[in-house]
Amino acid sequence: MGYNYEIHYKPGKENVVVDALSRIDGPPNEEICAIISFPTAPLISKLHQFYATNPAGQKLIQKAQEDPHMQQKFSYKSQLLYFKDRLFIPLDSRLIPSILTKFHASPVGGHSGVQATLSQISASFY
Repeated sequence: MGYNYEIHYKPGKENVVVDALSRIDGPPNEEICAIISFPTAPLISKLHQFYATNPAGQKLIQKAQEDPHMQQKFSYKSQLLYFKDRLFIPLDSRLIPSILTKFHASPVGGHSGVQATLSQISASFY
């Protein structure tokens, strides 16, 4: 999501500021942390499927690869289309409502409000 950080676990009394992570017995479960850190895996699968099977998606990729004007801003990497290094979400894919839900109403999104949610989404997606 564009943030570069590390989480350092401090057990119980070593942590002066008490929060939910400091109340966990033992070190955090790495699998759970990975799930929380990567909420877009189903989205990537749906985009791969859209570009592989939908005629509009295939046409869009073809145009992005062949049209010199589109090549200036679009790139095709790992079977996904990017616009200025942000993942391109076509309107035809019908994924926008699920992205909004994921970034706003899920535990990962945290109901941050309209501007904060749109800012997070626009940092990664176009």
